[in-house]
Amino acid sequence: MMKKYLSVFLILCFALVSSGCTSTFLSIDGLIMAPKLNEEQTQIYHALIDSVGKDIKLKYPKNGEERSPFVLRDIDNDGQDEAIVFYETVSKTTENLSRLRINVLDVREERWDSVYDKAAYGMDVDQVLFPSYDDGQEDYVVVGFQMNQNEKKVCVYEFSEYGLQEMMQEPYSALALMDIDGGGEDELLLLNCTSDHTAKVIKYMTGSFVSQYETGMDTSVTEYTSITRSVQNGGVYIYVDGRRGTDQIGTEILKISGRGLVNLTGSTGNRLPILPRRAGLPSQDVDGDGVVEIPQEQPMPGYANVSDTEKEMQNVWVTVNENEDDYQQQFISYYNSKDGYNFIFPQKWEEKVTVTRELDTNEVTFFEYQGNLSMDDRELLRLKTQSQASATVDQESGYLALTSRGKTTYLVKLAQTSSALAITLEMVSNNLQILNAG
Repeated sequence: MMKKYLSVFLILCFALVSSGCTSTFLSIDGLIMAPKLNEEQTQIYHALIDSVGKDIKLKYPKNGEERSPFVLRDIDNDGQDEAIVFYETVSKTTENLSRLRINVLDVREERWDSVYDKAAYGMDVDQVLFPSYDDGQEDYVVVGFQMNQNEKKVCVYEFSEYGLQEMMQEPYSALALMDIDGGGEDELLLLNCTSDHTAKVIKYMTGSFVSQYETGMDTSVTEYTSITRSVQNGGVYIYVDGRRGTDQIGTEILKISGRGLVNLTGSTGNRLPILPRRAGLPSQDVDGDGVVEIPQEQPMPGYANVSDTEKEMQNVWVTVNENEDDYQQQFISYYNSKDGYNFIFPQKWEEKVTVTRELDTNEVTFFEYQGNLSMDDRELLRLKTQSQASATVDQESGYLALTSRGKTTYLVKLAQTSSALAITLEMVSNNLQILNAG
């Protein structure tokens, strides 16, 4: 029996926009106007230019949770936040000459003051992370730098009385900070697909960061699109989505075992096959139970022999089984990326229900499949999206507004039927997941 599903479906993935083996997110630098500074940020900014001058440009981390050029964090364990600011100096005499730098500011005598300034690497800030360790050390800062269009470098800094001290640096294509070995502390996972195709685990050990594990990755991957942690089968697995060619992605599964870091997937030995699919379908924890599933598209009942332009697809979601020698099916869903939702089929619907879709009205009808695509009296459910302005009219036609996101309302209409496949409004609410477009 499936667990109760989350009503809001959050997809956390790397949105890749550049060529080569890179992983870049939506860039704040690409906006028409930078976000307006709040009062505290304005005070920090004025303290910064008082120290380094006005000929600077603030740099916004492009990925991760920290997206402000002013990153506030207590990195000296004094109970008060410091500000880490990324900026570049711009020369007025030489075109296109800029230098990326890091400045640390602290509050002294009730005002912000620059206490340390350091040259950084590359042309942009990819992301900023803060690891956490059992020994109470909170003064480490992990910064990923974009060196050029295809290369990145990660640096780990320690903040002390001497400023930011670099502890390690490594090239990478994509990175994640997470508990990989299940020990309760963060490790740094570095994926590389430029000079080689490897996954490397960097572990914190008594004041230093060391490369502890490494394994090979699929050599056909040109860029990584998401890294997701899964807790299942009594252990921790890392699901890595990578782009292969122009329109496909595949998922590799990593795990730390007695043999070190192991890639459970690949084309050699007894490893699991890498399941290819079209780009835009990431592996994810669909039902919020901590286990990551991999989507596999297949035609819905009745659509196997229909032309590709008219074919309706369903997603079969699978995960690695307990013996790690095969995939096991978790559930089936209708994944509608155009209208922004994913509907998990009740188990009794699997391979017994199909759909028809009206593109002009954004309406999808689910009905019992009995060997043909004629609905007759077999309708079970209708789902459609409308702007909030027109949704009221549809409610008068028998639709109910289930939920809204932004300017879009998601409407549902249950058929009056005695079919054994009939479902309730509560089941629809539990199984309908709204995709997060951001």
